[in-house]
Amino acid sequence: MSSLTKPSHTSSAALARYPVWERGADRRQTTRHNINAAVTLLRRPDSTDTAGQPMCTVHLSDMSDEGVGAHCDTALPVEEPVTLVFPPHGPERGIDLRGHVVRCIPDGRGGYELGIAFVAQAA
Repeated sequence: MSSLTKPSHTSSAALARYPVWERGADRRQTTRHNINAAVTLLRRPDSTDTAGQPMCTVHLSDMSDEGVGAHCDTALPVEEPVTLVFPPHGPERGIDLRGHVVRCIPDGRGGYELGIAFVAQAA
């Protein structure tokens, strides 16, 4: 077991459903920067939630070179590939960043706390 301690707000049942948290696979090695932004999360074409939605809005809480922490109303399976769509801002173009879900735990308020790790993209 990793040196991480189980968050007090996470039940044993939740940890059993999301074993990646226990392994610490979502722990970033680079500096996290606080961020408050809403972006669109696109799910793979064959993955839809109970409402049949292939996309949802996520609210970012922090970001690093390796991934983001976010909140979402929809539970996403660990290891699900996703694309985060950042809209254009001023004269800058928007960007799409690909990643996969490494953590999805209930936040205690009816939503989910997500960890999304970026995947390397070809130049």
